[in-house]
Amino acid sequence: MILTLCGSARYERYWHEANKQLGLAGHICFSLMTFPSVEGEKTWYTPEQKWSLDLAHLAKIEESDGVVMLNIGNYLGESSLRELEWARLRNKEVRWAMEDDRRRRGESFARWLVLPNSGTGDWMELLQAVAEGRK
Repeated sequence: MILTLCGSARYERYWHEANKQLGLAGHICFSLMTFPSVEGEKTWYTPEQKWSLDLAHLAKIEESDGVVMLNIGNYLGESSLRELEWARLRNKEVRWAMEDDRRRRGESFARWLVLPNSGTGDWMELLQAVAEGRK
């Protein structure tokens, strides 16, 4: 399955771990163009550059079968919420890393992409790997 990861760049370590776990399970993942660990503060880009990056991420969603919402700490920022709505409008599969009130009927959990027979929704392996500091 081709997926686009969506969520806040402030949770960069979760992005890297999700990309790894999904890749090891045989999925192809689109991610961010760059990360805070590379660029430093979030203010490195101009408003025009931010717009270009946001449009590029929407284009990645277009090329995907679905999105994985990395809703760590139940947080999704303005860009992530726009990406979620774009995915829904485009009838893409929406998968969630964690239980979330914004999850709609028919939207499932990302964990099931890694462990198809797992009983719970929350992606515990993702949380555990990041907590243990694995890269």
